[in-house]
Amino acid sequence: MTSPDRLRESAAAAMHQFLLIDADMALSFLRLADDTTDPHIKDRRKNVATKAYRKINALMPKVTMTGEQKAVLEEKLFTIQSRLKTV
Repeated sequence: MTSPDRLRESAAAAMHQFLLIDADMALSFLRLADDTTDPHIKDRRKNVATKAYRKINALMPKVTMTGEQKAVLEEKLFTIQSRLKTV
């Protein structure tokens, strides 16, 4: 494998990891939104999760992923989308 190929592979892996972290962060904010009774705080936390969800969807097509990586991320996105409807 050439050096540019390794660099592209490394960048794709880092971007995938970033998207996973963003998805986990969105899920954490949704859990926190569930835990509060203050409607203002609940809305703020839901908005953070919504922004993360939109950003992941916007960036995902630009990231090269294996089938397994894509499946894991899509499962998290499905969970986020479902939770956004119920929070």
